[in-house]
Amino acid sequence: MLPLLPAGIVEYTFTDLSPLFLERAAHQFDSYNFVEWRVLDIERSPVEQGFDLGRYDVVIAANVLHACADLRVAVTHARDLLAPSGLLLLLEGLQPQRWVDLSFGLTDGWWRFSDAELRPSYPLIDRGAWHQLLGDIGFTDLASVPEAARGSAGVGQQALIVARAPMRPRRWSLLGGPRDVAEHLTALLRLRGDTVTCLTAERSVPPPAADHWIYLDAIGLADATNTQDRSEQCAESAVARPLGALAQLAGTGNAGKAWLVTQGAHSVQGQVAAAGRWQAPLWGVGRVFALEHPTRWGGLVDLPPDVGAADFARTLLDAIDSDDGEDQSAWRHDQRFVCRLIPAPMPTAPPLRLRTDATYLITGGFGGLGLLVARWLVEHGAQHVALLGRRPNMSAPGVRAIVALGAQVIGLAGDVADRAALQTAVAQIARQAPPVRGVLHLAAEFNTARISELTVPQIQATLRPKLAGTLALEELARAAPLDFLVLFSSTTALLGAAGLAHYAAANLFLDATAEQFQGRGTRLLSVNWGTWEAMRLASQVEQQSFREAGLEPMGQIEALSALGQLMSSGATTNAVLARVDWAQLKALHEARRERPLLRRLGQAPVTATHKSALDDHAVVTFAQRIAAAPARLRLDLLIEHVQQEVARVLALPDKAPVAPTVGLFDLGMDSLMAVELKRRLERSVGFPLPSTLTFNYPNACALAGFLESQIMAAPRPPHSGNTPARSADTETVPATVPADLQSLDELSEEELEMRLKSRLDLLR
Repeated sequence: MLPLLPAGIVEYTFTDLSPLFLERAAHQFDSYNFVEWRVLDIERSPVEQGFDLGRYDVVIAANVLHACADLRVAVTHARDLLAPSGLLLLLEGLQPQRWVDLSFGLTDGWWRFSDAELRPSYPLIDRGAWHQLLGDIGFTDLASVPEAARGSAGVGQQALIVARAPMRPRRWSLLGGPRDVAEHLTALLRLRGDTVTCLTAERSVPPPAADHWIYLDAIGLADATNTQDRSEQCAESAVARPLGALAQLAGTGNAGKAWLVTQGAHSVQGQVAAAGRWQAPLWGVGRVFALEHPTRWGGLVDLPPDVGAADFARTLLDAIDSDDGEDQSAWRHDQRFVCRLIPAPMPTAPPLRLRTDATYLITGGFGGLGLLVARWLVEHGAQHVALLGRRPNMSAPGVRAIVALGAQVIGLAGDVADRAALQTAVAQIARQAPPVRGVLHLAAEFNTARISELTVPQIQATLRPKLAGTLALEELARAAPLDFLVLFSSTTALLGAAGLAHYAAANLFLDATAEQFQGRGTRLLSVNWGTWEAMRLASQVEQQSFREAGLEPMGQIEALSALGQLMSSGATTNAVLARVDWAQLKALHEARRERPLLRRLGQAPVTATHKSALDDHAVVTFAQRIAAAPARLRLDLLIEHVQQEVARVLALPDKAPVAPTVGLFDLGMDSLMAVELKRRLERSVGFPLPSTLTFNYPNACALAGFLESQIMAAPRPPHSGNTPARSADTETVPATVPADLQSLDELSEEELEMRLKSRLDLLR
């Protein structure tokens, strides 16, 4: 098939139950760059193995389905992989043949079928039975080549059976949104023959089974006015409702993918909705859902702010139909733009100097971070700082330290989200000190819960200081222009973080506000912070989890120095300031699926920290030992090694088995454990491994096969001493081991002894 396929427009997924066969096939067909190689057990649900349903136009099953225990189950899974009207090509034997029974018939697998009503006594079925089975499952246009068995012995015993998948309509659920948009989408989908269910955003029951589930309710915020009372509508339509609906979706048995839609939420080619920031929090919700439920994730789509309902519907379906792995896109003038996070140099700027005739207000000012920022302002020239908090403590050591520097510190009791309280606080400042000329908004409420467990009070508490508080400060800036308003956002808004969907959503509102703010003379800056050494809101356990995810704590001098450069330069309205181990973070985020957002960040080399448990000699020795092993033993050694590392990561009891072909995540591994496994294997082999390691090679056998291919392809270090170098190409296996043996059960005692001896020699 491969030579007949046009490389530029086709994707071919070669699958097998055996990772070893995949590796051999990948070597044999390495000139075909449009092929990917994946393990697939057709007896199990393809969705559980990371395959998309309805994705393939052609499925080829060559002498494989008869080996399954239940033909009906296997054929159904093959059908589920096919797009509507896709073709199934089966190459199958049709009747018993003695030479087959004398070879395959001596293996247990030949007789493992359990569908006695279809196969009462033999694994193969004839042409008529195949046609009946395929027709019962919904296939049409059945044909066979040759059309009938021929009389000559050995001819016509196999057939190519061709069947067309049914025109199964795809199922769509549309949640909320303007009526005209839903009507146009429904009309286009039904014209295709698909089925559509339109739901109101307030629906509280689980959504029906669907292939695609589209949340549209946030686009109604595109025309929202920038007023304080809109914060409640934003919190409901862009955060609370989609979080509740996604929790229900994740808890249902359907395999549908979630798509979250905005209109003009991002400034792309200068096109942004006047109030697009009200929709932006939905992107934070989506980025976290993608981490918590990767198999249910479709993507985030931002559509043009100036298109009518008909063009909106057409463009949205184009975005979903593209289906190429990009999960964060914006469409403008029929062009697609995708999100990428890229490194940026810190802008050069003169040292930050603040005015002595001004007061600088810090919300969340009595927290550990707030007091650090207040002292830093004084060290850069400020003589008057006001600290706003719900529980002010003017006797705190941090406050006394600032006063000792000669600055006036004004303590204010109040909630920044309460406009009346904020106005009262500003009036108090006016009576005691110069007018406010700069504000740093640090106030936050931090709590964690996965989307399926989030409560409405948790969501509201987290959104309040970020949404309503920012709006109140905007009002202050418009009443009396400020030199600057700095919003403390978070990297969770861009990267997502499991358990922080509501927090990511809240911080994206800050980022969008900075991007779209139209104030009179006030410069607005939103900073996506990583973690600090001083983190009052996060517990020790949470801080440790951040480190394990690659977010390393920044020292206060480093962090504040970078902030000063941003404030002094005036070169941007939004920036990320974080210390990140990108290799670690990518490995965590890509353990279950690829993240195109991170594609430009590259793969870090193995460093001393990656190899802290083993010295260089030990790493080289392990790789040499595997490379020098007889080809027949190499994979066995690596499978055992991977099984041992998996067992250690999972903290399994001694001698607890790790099945080589069972999925790692089925064994209980989570994304953080997958990162640890990747790190341990990197220490073993001595070179970096891809961040998508456990996604591409999801079990111990597949991992071992990949490691073998990489070890054999790596440059060999020179050998030293009196030990002769052994080449995998020239190494001979003891003559007592037959070349065609594939199982220990087939070896004699003498052969087992020889094989064991050769393995022990390798381990010395």
